[in-house]
Amino acid sequence: MKDHLKRKHPDIIVKYTEDHCAESMDEAGPSNIPKKRRDSVKEFIGRSLFYEETSSRKKYLDKLFALMISLDMEPLRMGEHEGLKNFVHALDPKYVLPDTSTLTNKLLPQMYNEVRSKLLTALKDCDNLSITVDTWTTIANEAILAVTGHFMYCNKLISPLLAALKVEGSQNAGKIATVIHETLEGMDCRKKVVTIVTDNLQSMINAAEILKIKHLPCFAHTLNLVMTDAFKITEFEILINKCKKIVSFFKHSTLASDTLKSIQKECNKKQLKLVQQVDTRWNSTFYMLERIRVIRNELTLAISKCEKAPPNLSAEEYKMIEEIEKMLEPFEVATNLVSGEEYPSLSIILPIIKGLSLKLVELEKINLNEISRKLLESLKNSVSKRIKPYEKRTSCIMATLLNPKYKKRGFKTDDEAENAIRLLQNEYTSFLSTPDKIQNSEPPATASSSKKEKVDDLLYFLNIPDSQYNPRSDAIVDVRQYVEKPNIFKAEDPLKYWQVSQSKLKELAFKYLSIPASSTPAERIFSLAGQILTERRNRLDSEHFHHLLFIKQNFKLFN
Repeated sequence: MKDHLKRKHPDIIVKYTEDHCAESMDEAGPSNIPKKRRDSVKEFIGRSLFYEETSSRKKYLDKLFALMISLDMEPLRMGEHEGLKNFVHALDPKYVLPDTSTLTNKLLPQMYNEVRSKLLTALKDCDNLSITVDTWTTIANEAILAVTGHFMYCNKLISPLLAALKVEGSQNAGKIATVIHETLEGMDCRKKVVTIVTDNLQSMINAAEILKIKHLPCFAHTLNLVMTDAFKITEFEILINKCKKIVSFFKHSTLASDTLKSIQKECNKKQLKLVQQVDTRWNSTFYMLERIRVIRNELTLAISKCEKAPPNLSAEEYKMIEEIEKMLEPFEVATNLVSGEEYPSLSIILPIIKGLSLKLVELEKINLNEISRKLLESLKNSVSKRIKPYEKRTSCIMATLLNPKYKKRGFKTDDEAENAIRLLQNEYTSFLSTPDKIQNSEPPATASSSKKEKVDDLLYFLNIPDSQYNPRSDAIVDVRQYVEKPNIFKAEDPLKYWQVSQSKLKELAFKYLSIPASSTPAERIFSLAGQILTERRNRLDSEHFHHLLFIKQNFKLFN
């Protein structure tokens, strides 16, 4: 064996010889020193075949593997899959994938703590924080509450996940408030929260009151309520039900679906599928009607060729769908606009309300049939009932005025714009009146050694604040100068405008422009959660689930 090692594995025999000599010296030493056990040949060969646990290469690859599991939402037992083992061995024979226990008890917690540390640093540096909160029921029938944060970081608007925690028992206002409070306190950012955005559930509103945080109802959810109210017209419901039957027929019949595809192919048309309505999303009704109109001709042929197919829509009903589409399209655009995360969505609410009002006025001038006219009136009433209150919300007013793309143009009337300017002047005056914004006087130095200190000592009176200083005057001047400057172009970024601004007004701008218009960010967390908690993984530990979701959502924000 020794001869074989010399010829085929010289690196091993050299190391063996060195260790053997060292052991011999140890044996010749004092008798009270314990003797080191001589490694077997198998152990020597094994050490050369695989990376040591303390190897930097091993640690680096383990970290990448844990990151892949989190970002790609792979199963925790993936390291035990034979196919992957063989593939990794072919790439690097010296690397052995970590087992499930190492991954869940060591690697994932380490990565979670690393990402959390970066998030805590970012939260420490921010001045104002807004949060969105929503709840979700998992496939295992467990309630999960998600909290996302929204603030400026490295000159951009980010929306990290703060927590996705299991809520046991009743989801009442007190329980929700406790979970939110503990999350914010655990990240030392409770005092920085200026707004909480949730849906219109009373428990969420009450939780915000318990926490004494200003509450903003999710505008996307409010739009959904507007459309739900407007759709409660008997004739409209009959039309929608007829459309739903047609869609259901083609969704459940493979023969009918294949017939439709074949006709679309023969007509050289793009193969489009019908879209089914979902009760919880109003815009699914819009998409269903739009798709039926787009493939009207191919759908008519397919229905005529299929046995037991539901009756097709009449020419009058197709015309009605076109009219309804024109009415719903502005609301669909509005829903998408307020659901964004990477731009100041709150500042868009008042311009959207103005745009919707103008569109509804324009539609009144069009010759509509009776059902479309009823739907239009229902929409107007629902908008007035549910959306008008946003025009009186201070946060919406301030965000619109402080967006250099909108300013006074974002308001319906000149009176509303002037009222917004007065509100901004008042808050800016209070902001400038805070002690840290007023230049403090500096007492003259008693002993000055450097030239600068001697100059400061001589001219100390220059550091004493002007007794006539009036924050109100500065506020009026700054706000007027900002408002009277030309609006920036639509394609420009309002956040970049304020980043280069020298005015203290930009601190208020970042405060309001970082508030989201909807709780969609929290809802998107649940879309990711649904890909992690599948039927095959419904017993995933809540702590592991939180770690995976946290890393998935936040890793790219800070790397």
